[in-house]
Amino acid sequence: MIGNMVALLAALFIAVLAMLTLPQLTNGTSIAHHLPTSNSTHPLLVRGKCLHSVWRTDPGAALPGKCVGNNKHTEISDLKEIEVSNWADCRALCCNLEQKCTTWQYQNSTKSCYIHIRPFRRGPEGADTPLYCDPFPTHKWNGKHLGPPSGSGSEKKCATLWEIPTQCFAFGPERLRDEKTKEVSTKTGGKRLNTQECEDACCADPECDSYQEYPGRGCYYGKSTCVYEEVESAYEGGRKCLPGFCGGKEYEQEILSSVSPPALNKLNTLVKWLKDNP
Repeated sequence: MIGNMVALLAALFIAVLAMLTLPQLTNGTSIAHHLPTSNSTHPLLVRGKCLHSVWRTDPGAALPGKCVGNNKHTEISDLKEIEVSNWADCRALCCNLEQKCTTWQYQNSTKSCYIHIRPFRRGPEGADTPLYCDPFPTHKWNGKHLGPPSGSGSEKKCATLWEIPTQCFAFGPERLRDEKTKEVSTKTGGKRLNTQECEDACCADPECDSYQEYPGRGCYYGKSTCVYEEVESAYEGGRKCLPGFCGGKEYEQEILSSVSPPALNKLNTLVKWLKDNP
């Protein structure tokens, strides 16, 4: 009895968090009810073949940010002649490719359709895949590609060679400063760096020539093998419902990771009290 009550309360807690977090996670990029018309009669763009059960419809299904590694359909030899003119065409293309496509995205600013045969995870989802989608639309970051350092010690400075305008997807984990040793590393538990601190840390590190920082998301840096968007934009996108990738526990993990530690502590305290007081 008590086990069922705990499970029910936990499920209710997750549901409430989902409702509170949804506007932040989707950031207003949900698909509109109006279905744009197609400029093509290609059979792979025929609408309506995929039932609603094919697509993920949970709150975490939307893909408003860049999916790193997604392929532009015009770069695939069998598809490059197909004219995809809007998000509905792109979704229909993924639908009609059946098992050859699990994830689609359409970028309105460049009118580009991206598809992939393998499933992606969004942000901190717990899904078992290395393929990653940013949970936020593309926006401007503070970032630069730096030249060789000049000076020494606290006077060491690096000239700016060019700006990195949007998020780079090749810098790895966030850099944090240990408050005791003052060292900057990817170890957890340190202090988040601001823009100038991030630039100074990159300049001081011989293994760094590029950095970027965004308030609330932290400092990242490394070598300039950086993949980033040239423009600020959002995507329309979706994923097919597959075993292990259908809005189950992997979505619960994403919701919980966005909740403050005090809120999680309250839930854990409540669960413990219920177990101790059957």
